Amino acid sequence: MEGWYAPGHCFKPFGNCAFGNSTEPYIAAHNPTDGDAMAFGSGVRDGKPIGEPTGSSAVFLVPEGMEKVILFYKERYNNTPIYVAENGYAQASNSSMTTEDFTNDIGRVKYMRGHLTYLASAIRKGADVRGYFVWTLMDSFEWNLGFTQRYGLYHVDFKTLKRTPKLSAKWYRKFLKGSVLRGKTQNELELHEDA
Repeated sequence: MEGWYAPGHCFKPFGNCAFGNSTEPYIAAHNPTDGDAMAFGSGVRDGKPIGEPTGSSAVFLVPEGMEKVILFYKERYNNTPIYVAENGYAQASNSSMTTEDFTNDIGRVKYMRGHLTYLASAIRKGADVRGYFVWTLMDSFEWNLGFTQRYGLYHVDFKTLKRTPKLSAKWYRKFLKGSVLRGKTQNELELHEDA
């Protein structure tokens, strides 16, 4: 198989596109609905990032966007049941980082807490949300970025394969038991206390 994204295709700047390019699969895959077209953008508005940056240049911390997108779908598609899949926070990864650096993932806790707060608001406003899935349980090989970004609730040491729960895993466990999603704001100390 050749190509980065589709068999026999490539996507500039990640190849010389000897077999064509992935423009048409990209257009088909990334514009299936008006909602995707509404949400897909550069992440920059008026020359400034739209939210707090994460370890991915394509993902910003904009939790209020969760409510806006869910309510858009509610109105646009007659409150069709919604399953939120692959909602995750990118944590940059490099060889100088320690397990402690990875497991103290306060940014991911803030991301999940914010998004779940606004998701709950959309549900209270009548959105038929039937499921929410965090991306992902464990750090994994990201299909086009390798091991350069970590999305997992559990840190994976890729040399030993040891798995260690991150702060976010502990926080999410408490959230699922109904004990941490309260109030409008929290500082970092309070995030640790919740986990």
